[in-house]
Amino acid sequence: MDSKKQCRKCGQTKSLDEFHKKQGNKDGRHSYCKVCAIKGAKKDYRNRKDVILPRANKFYKTKRQQFQAAVNELKANLTCCMCPESEPCCLDFHHTIKEEKEGCVARFVLSKSASKVVNEINKCVCVCSNCHRKIHAGLLSVDCSQRVKITKKEFDILLEQNMVT
Repeated sequence: MDSKKQCRKCGQTKSLDEFHKKQGNKDGRHSYCKVCAIKGAKKDYRNRKDVILPRANKFYKTKRQQFQAAVNELKANLTCCMCPESEPCCLDFHHTIKEEKEGCVARFVLSKSASKVVNEINKCVCVCSNCHRKIHAGLLSVDCSQRVKITKKEFDILLEQNMVT
């Protein structure tokens, strides 16, 4: 296989590494080089922002709803590690080690990355809102061994169960 390709936009012959991958093409690469493809995408965005933004916002709103539903489904299977509370709307994720915390789980639900959500949840214990406040007031202490343990694969299953079509 030839390791060079001519860009159909600028006409320059470049290495295959300078073309985005694309399945289905004979050489597995796009016909425009990365530089031309990025310029074209930026121009298209400027010219069609009124069409692109609402579509993107709808997509990400749906994605956020799916992530939130998956987190709520996870909470439905958990209980407070301090008391018998099991109502999902009353449960919080409390970070056991302050230095490990990259952000609150609710913020990561907005990140659109299941891996980030799972990584942050696994740094936490599940506590009800009352116990959570008592922890922050210094009235209760948390055992790190009671951290939530969920894999990316398990979270993906929760996401699939909550797909909005």
